[in-house]
Amino acid sequence: MSENSNSGISSSVKPLSVQYDALGFEPVESRIAKTVSFFWKVAPLDQWVGLNQEALRGLSGQVAALVGITSSEAEKISIYFADSLTPLVNGKKQITSAICLPLSDRDGKIKECMIVVNRSREAAEYVISDEYMEKKDDQHKSIEGIIHSSVATFLTFESADPYEHIAATLAEELSHAHVALRAGSMEKLATWDKKYLSLLRTRNTATSDLYETDLKEITASRVKLQVLSRLLAQKNPARAAYFQDLFKESLKTGKLVLETLTDIILNEVYIPTGFDPKKI
Repeated sequence: MSENSNSGISSSVKPLSVQYDALGFEPVESRIAKTVSFFWKVAPLDQWVGLNQEALRGLSGQVAALVGITSSEAEKISIYFADSLTPLVNGKKQITSAICLPLSDRDGKIKECMIVVNRSREAAEYVISDEYMEKKDDQHKSIEGIIHSSVATFLTFESADPYEHIAATLAEELSHAHVALRAGSMEKLATWDKKYLSLLRTRNTATSDLYETDLKEITASRVKLQVLSRLLAQKNPARAAYFQDLFKESLKTGKLVLETLTDIILNEVYIPTGFDPKKI
């Protein structure tokens, strides 16, 4: 990766240090940094795209603060950087590049959130494969009042470099955690989604995939843009303005914003781990 391709995020990552505010409370950045764990079993074991473990802890903390995570919420979030961790989702192992799992008690009260960020190229390739997309489509059945379109009904962007991609990934999953912890229960999360779908029905919203109508995903996609814009404000103002404009377009159109995973990002960020999705 050439120096010129660096969008500026890597150089803006702060070294991890613990300072306390006037009331003696530890800031969100350092609280989140303490929740980060690494489960790397494939080389390199000490860094990812040039960011060592301390830098990744620092970036996680910076992104969490920009997302709006509070100190109390930070204590309920755990971040796992792994190779090919497959967490259980509804009793089944989930192949993923990144995911946020709200963990609830028997009453459905959300107690904490677990975020997994994998660097397996095999897993990354699988989640953008036709096979995975077909399974995802089967999970999102047609809902009356939602118009299905063969034309793309979402907005897209491409990361300029690996650091931008990792920051975007963290922002999206931390946003999911933020929303889940604010909701406080699985029931309230479901209620919010139902209310949003009802609104879309009245508008006869067009979509090519019901994933695009998920309120949590739309919210996370917009938060991601705002985080990237603020991270890049000093080092790359033009890029920061691009993300801010995309955020405004999403607000205006109501559209979800997805990152297009380019071959460059796929090859520079994700590493071969020997993971076999077919064995899951």
